[in-house]
Amino acid sequence: MYSVACFNIVEEYTTIDLGKYYTVICADYDGVVRSADEFTYMYGDFNIKRFESYEVRSGFLTHECSKLERIIKGKSTSKIDTSHEKYMLDKLYELLRKE
Repeated sequence: MYSVACFNIVEEYTTIDLGKYYTVICADYDGVVRSADEFTYMYGDFNIKRFESYEVRSGFLTHECSKLERIIKGKSTSKIDTSHEKYMLDKLYELLRKE
């Protein structure tokens, strides 16, 4: 678990511009320390995260999956444990299947 700064995230909005993904976060400071699992810390809360379009959501998830697949391939070549990355990749694939 990660401690998250004392902000209540009201909304997350992801868009794409010139092939790069950008997430804008609207948050209110409330002084409450929260915890989040690593997936939420890395990729956001998909219960409140919004995307510019279905294509942006699908593209974002596919892009993140590709990044993790490259990391897994590189680590596997060097015989480094990839269980953590595989766990994150499975969660991303699960979100892609929910589309």
